[in-house]
Amino acid sequence: CAADCQQAVCTALATFFSSTYNSTNTALRSWRNKQGWDKLQSQTCAQILAAPTANGLPAYCGWYGITCCFGGPAPPLMLWGPPGQNCTLLNSVVEINLQVNGLNGSVTDTVFQQSITQLHACGMARLTLSGNALSGSLSEFWGNLANLTNLNLGTTYMAPFQVQSEG
Repeated sequence: CAADCQQAVCTALATFFSSTYNSTNTALRSWRNKQGWDKLQSQTCAQILAAPTANGLPAYCGWYGITCCFGGPAPPLMLWGPPGQNCTLLNSVVEINLQVNGLNGSVTDTVFQQSITQLHACGMARLTLSGNALSGSLSEFWGNLANLTNLNLGTTYMAPFQVQSEG
């Protein structure tokens, strides 16, 4: 994942954060752990990505709930993601796991879906958002994410998925 890819990933993460973070409603206690993500409140993605990290990975790879694809021992270069899974795009986000973290928003929101689409296009294969205050309903949108191998939206406020018959 070169610089333009990292910029796209960071921008998608920023969009995801803004669509699930409600700072005005203190009763919701939005984002219990926003370690790393909080940089998005005061810095641009260009600033975040320009700052060097100790491990050489993009800064977002160290944010709470993020698992990135990273290189293993060479030769040959092996790419590793979450345990037991290989990934294809070095430095891409392969998993987001933010279960029970105080996220709130709607899974049917266009901005939310655009961020998920971009992250999926950049290699995200696993998404766990269970136990958050997410609303909306499951739609065909989720079925279009062909490379998403694991989706966990359990224990949210979403309406059950209903198949609409054509007729």
